[in-house]
Amino acid sequence: MKSNIKFPENELNQYKENQKLLDEWVKHLKNNTTYQKYSTDYFVRDGFFPNYYNQKLKILYIGIEPRDLSGCDYIDFVYHGYKNNGIGRKPLNNSKFHRLMLKIAYGLINDFLEWEKIPNPYPDISNNFGSKNGISFAIMELSKYSNDTGKRDKVIHQIQNFIRISKNAKKNYWNEQIRIFNPDLIISMQLAGHLHELGKLDRIKKAKLPKPSVYELNVEHKKIKIIDTYHFSNNWKIRNEKAFYNSIMNTVKSLFL
Repeated sequence: MKSNIKFPENELNQYKENQKLLDEWVKHLKNNTTYQKYSTDYFVRDGFFPNYYNQKLKILYIGIEPRDLSGCDYIDFVYHGYKNNGIGRKPLNNSKFHRLMLKIAYGLINDFLEWEKIPNPYPDISNNFGSKNGISFAIMELSKYSNDTGKRDKVIHQIQNFIRISKNAKKNYWNEQIRIFNPDLIISMQLAGHLHELGKLDRIKKAKLPKPSVYELNVEHKKIKIIDTYHFSNNWKIRNEKAFYNSIMNTVKSLFL
């Protein structure tokens, strides 16, 4: 199922290129019957929201796996959730994962805005999200197989199976997708042990969580900064959202200012 969202004219080529890459990725997974232990029905398409390429700071979030979205288009599902105040059964402001993504992106794009000055995700940020006057970002998952268990724990074997088969391809699909997005900054969610799957990687700064570590990823002819921090849905580790936000802001300031 592909997205029904209308993208600006200047983003249609990138949208089509991403869809083509995802089609190729699914085909590769289907053809590798030797190691395939999970159906490609679990595959979730991800990408970027409208007006992502028109942002003054293009932010790409990378998570570990989608949840309860088998066969869906992630961007379509989340976009309509933002606009209609509902991610699953939760109102948008009560969804920690999406609340933090929206507020962090809003703060970064608006010149490192102080936490107290960032408006609520719904309706203040979401009303203009994806429009010419609002923020936008891209998101991709390391494993594109949905965790449909209903439990908080990651499905480790499913993630490992997806990675193993994807690595058997002639191209690095993760790196190719990042090339299409061409982000100015990548924020990854506790992926330090998996970041090397994205391509040639150099560690710039090692830090102890909750302070982010910094890496540089080679994508085509450029190097893209990655900051790796806690997963945004980690309720046990992110109890003070303001402190978490400030830690990310301070790290990004050190990279770009």
